[in-house]
Amino acid sequence: MIGDIAMELIQITRENLACEHICCAIANEKDR
Repeated sequence: MIGDIAMELIQITRENLACEHICCAIANEKDR
């Protein structure tokens, strides 16, 4: 049970990091 929750949190965190990375890349392109 706890393992399942941990896996879900890791997946959500990875997705958030990927989204932020993409958002930052787009923002940097606009600044130039």
